[in-house]
Amino acid sequence: MRKIYFRNFAGMAFFLIMTGCQKAYIAPNDSNVAEMIFIARNDSIGTSVRKVRVLSFPNSKCANGMGSRKIAQKMFSRHYEAFGPIKVVANKPFTFAVTYLDARAAQNRDCSVTATFTPLTGHSYKAAFDVVDDVSQCGLKVQDNTFQEVSDVTFESPEYSCVESFIEEKVHNGQAGWLNYK
Repeated sequence: MRKIYFRNFAGMAFFLIMTGCQKAYIAPNDSNVAEMIFIARNDSIGTSVRKVRVLSFPNSKCANGMGSRKIAQKMFSRHYEAFGPIKVVANKPFTFAVTYLDARAAQNRDCSVTATFTPLTGHSYKAAFDVVDDVSQCGLKVQDNTFQEVSDVTFESPEYSCVESFIEEKVHNGQAGWLNYK
């Protein structure tokens, strides 16, 4: 029993150390900006820890996570978290990822989605990230909330999420990873 708790703690400690040292996203100061609100929802039960992160990337090529910047994160998150509004660069492709991680007795689960779209100057967007079926899969929806009528925004996603999982090196966008401790 001790090995399980130690391995679970050691894995989580490594993960926290690695993500705690990440550089922060710096919002642009010029007039070519848009605003985004990031919403993360999950239906997980039986967890001891939940963590949500929002990261930006230089482009959709990901470069093994190099150059990523932390936009927001919440350790010990609830079933619903909202971040923002956050200023993002407009009129250029913006790549971001939302990722969810939870820890439970003898198991860790995570899921992530990476998206790229081009925000328009002065527009307000909402990125809604949903983790469903107790971390079996996750999905993302981006909407333009600038006008009275909300519209869905088309975005592109690479085959694999830019966020490397500690469970597996590469994870398909929207596919969950589970790590079971023996």
